[in-house]
Amino acid sequence: MDWGTAAKVTVKVTADDLPVTGTVELREGDKVRGTGTLNAGTASFPLPVGLASGTHPLTVSYSGSDSLDAATGVATVTVNLPPAWSPAASYKAGTRVSLDGKVYLASWASQNQKPGAPYGAWEELAMTEDGTTIWTASRVFRTGDRALYEGRLYEAKWFNNNQPPSTAPSGPWKPIG
Repeated sequence: MDWGTAAKVTVKVTADDLPVTGTVELREGDKVRGTGTLNAGTASFPLPVGLASGTHPLTVSYSGSDSLDAATGVATVTVNLPPAWSPAASYKAGTRVSLDGKVYLASWASQNQKPGAPYGAWEELAMTEDGTTIWTASRVFRTGDRALYEGRLYEAKWFNNNQPPSTAPSGPWKPIG
């Protein structure tokens, strides 16, 4: 799956010609990703949109039924970053690239403009696992956009970038909650 996209894992439990009923649990390490009741031997689990890049080993545990024993299986989900940025490449506005494990979006066409500068061609896209935007200096925020900064959620009062959220009444941000 690609970084920053919604995805789901579908689990299918089969047992020759026997109907499969019961529940399954999907785990990543000690984190439960979901529990579901099988429907025709199948259950689907949404994965968080902000799942980190890399491989995610998953364990599926089937509870068993009156006629079937409990069972466990494993699977791996891989979250891919966009292609690596290259100074030789030409990029159109809207192109996503990665650099040093971070994801960037081209605000306008560029070539040989390294991502990361607060007022450059690239916006760093950072989010929590649940998809909440994390404030970054190079990201452009528009009226109504929300961002997490130092553990607190803020909403942009107007267009801004490289202006860290604060509770200052004259600033471009207002705290939420």
